[in-house]
Amino acid sequence: MHEVLEQLVRQLRARNIDATLRLFTSDAIFYGSELGEYAVGAAQLRLILTQLFEHPHTYGWSDFEHLDLTLRGDVIWFVGPALVVRRDDEGNEDHAPYRLSGVLETMEGCWLIALFNGAEPVPADAPQ
Repeated sequence: MHEVLEQLVRQLRARNIDATLRLFTSDAIFYGSELGEYAVGAAQLRLILTQLFEHPHTYGWSDFEHLDLTLRGDVIWFVGPALVVRRDDEGNEDHAPYRLSGVLETMEGCWLIALFNGAEPVPADAPQ
């Protein structure tokens, strides 16, 4: 499971749409932390990735070794803390707390992302 997330980070950093899409099922659901970062299926995910890759920075995650996960048959679901790492085109990075969750399924011997969700936690003392 961690290998799939590491591959996802590598492909997002490379801005490689086709390689990124190959990590997802054809009917995958994707929710990012920004409004409008929502896709169902490969066509919508391609559109989201195209828009994302136009930014002057890329996104990835680190410190996701402590995700809670459950394996049941051909399905893994996971959730837990991470750091989002935004890297600009000059290589400068900033990090922020993040939460990842998702579902992976095995298809023809490969683990693919069926559901991916990333969220920025709100501080406990933030006004509501």
